[in-house]
Amino acid sequence: MAGLIELSDHQPAAAAAIIARAVASDPHDPIIRANLGLALGRCGKLEQARDELESAVLDAPTLVAPTLNLKDVHLALGDPLRAHQVLLNALAHGDMLERVDAAGLWLALAGLEAFFPQIDGPACCRQATALDPDSATIPILGYMAYARRCDWGFPTARLVAYLEQDAAGMLPAATPLLAPAVADCVPASRRARFAVARRSGATFVARVAPMAQQLNRHRRQAGPARIRLGYLSADFHTHPSMHLLQGVLASHDRSRFELFAYSLGAGDGSDFRDRVMALFDRFADMALHSPLTTAQRIIDDDIDILIDLNGYAGAGRPEIAALRPAPVQVSFLGYPGTVAAGFIDYLIADPVLVRPGDEPWYSEHVVYLPYCYQPTDNAQRTSPQVPTRAELGLPPQSFVFCSFNSCYKIEPRIFGVWMDILHAVPGSVLWILADRDDARANLVNAAGLRGIDSSRLIFAGPLPRDQHLARMSLADLFLDTHYVNAHTTASDAIWAGLPLITASGDSFSSRVAASILCAAGLDELACANLESYRDLAIALAHDRSRMDDLRRRCVRARSDGPLFDTQSYTLRLEAAYSTMHTMAQSGAAPAAFCVPRQIAAAPC
Repeated sequence: MAGLIELSDHQPAAAAAIIARAVASDPHDPIIRANLGLALGRCGKLEQARDELESAVLDAPTLVAPTLNLKDVHLALGDPLRAHQVLLNALAHGDMLERVDAAGLWLALAGLEAFFPQIDGPACCRQATALDPDSATIPILGYMAYARRCDWGFPTARLVAYLEQDAAGMLPAATPLLAPAVADCVPASRRARFAVARRSGATFVARVAPMAQQLNRHRRQAGPARIRLGYLSADFHTHPSMHLLQGVLASHDRSRFELFAYSLGAGDGSDFRDRVMALFDRFADMALHSPLTTAQRIIDDDIDILIDLNGYAGAGRPEIAALRPAPVQVSFLGYPGTVAAGFIDYLIADPVLVRPGDEPWYSEHVVYLPYCYQPTDNAQRTSPQVPTRAELGLPPQSFVFCSFNSCYKIEPRIFGVWMDILHAVPGSVLWILADRDDARANLVNAAGLRGIDSSRLIFAGPLPRDQHLARMSLADLFLDTHYVNAHTTASDAIWAGLPLITASGDSFSSRVAASILCAAGLDELACANLESYRDLAIALAHDRSRMDDLRRRCVRARSDGPLFDTQSYTLRLEAAYSTMHTMAQSGAAPAAFCVPRQIAAAPC
């Protein structure tokens, strides 16, 4: 039909008008309504798209393409619960579905595991593979479902080969999109990681191109006295990024900056969210609004600098930044890497993260903060009630190694190094943060295969933040993960007086802990490779006086040095924002620059 031709020619508004007339003539045809929903979605009219797709799926529950489109619309509107229910409703008709269609539904269900831990992602992927055994992409796209469980039966080598082929242009254009965050978790080349991010960016740009024409891009004639900062995030609640950023938000100079928040995620009902909301001049809850509506709100608010705190991570919506609602757009904190797309002008980093010669692998102009790019909050609270080792199942006299990183960051190579360390330090134990029974079982099994008794792995579950900071002090040495480092957790460890060692890689995500250690004056704990990392951990475990000195230095770093100097960090970040704004106001193109170490506070 004509409407579908318009859609194929990337003219969804014209397609929607044509298909709407067809719906008026035959309102009970689910396929026509589904096509209208698709066209409306591509126009950015997500609420209307949702209504049309729900009508189509209700009338024809075995139509898989509309079901998957409806799932995507619900996610874009910040409603994963309804996305989940849509998939379950469709899978209830499994006997009536084509095998390939059912496989797609199972794979989509696996992709919702990040929202719903009760979903067995690997089992969903196995179902999809059984239904469509010839698909090469089903197990590849299910990588994170396995990683969250430390299930290393996943064919990582196939994933890396897939990424390298993609970077070389050897895969068809219709190859499913892989999340850039996944590429950071495996030993892929820089070229492959950059190619994944670039394809994601191009996809978001193409997706929003029809919507951009609907934006009213008015701008004020004369700017206000204050620079308007728009912070865009799905994480304005109890979340590591907000734990890091809350001190900066509280320290911003309100005589020079006006703070706006655009919240893309649901609130968690916590007091912490209430405190974060109070840190902004204006807080807009855009969780159930489309990217087009959110972008228009940013334009209407005359935001000078839009700071995307998610990028390709978590529940972020890159479509909003892709619509270019602000004259200056910045990637900061939430996504540790490049978005590889022209809609982000600047990336906040530091000289440890992005070294000379790394620039070709970043599409953004890098703003180099001195010391460390990551903010901290020097007013954070640690519980005064510190448990004993015995209360947490830790041996009182043993050397306790720990890793409080998320399970998906643990991969076989680094785990093998940890087992080598345990072999070399008799009686030592490894304390791991893992609250999933399947992840614990897989790690115990992996340790046994390397000759380590299960009693030497001790598992910790989640705790409120202040209690977690208190318990961290019971460990002796934090062992970092490799491809994706500890970020918030690394600065938390030092705050708790817990030394941390890391082995830096060649990506942003694998160099964050090194940046934090350097800012804490603990450069010698940032190793160049895993061999020196292993040797250092073993040496430290046998040198109590050196460990005592490192612990004292961690404690001193809380009050001495730049890592936990929230106020000075804020001055430097504000200097970066001011430079970006001045360049934009003068008509200059964005360009990389370095922020000096010493920034004078603005006069009162």
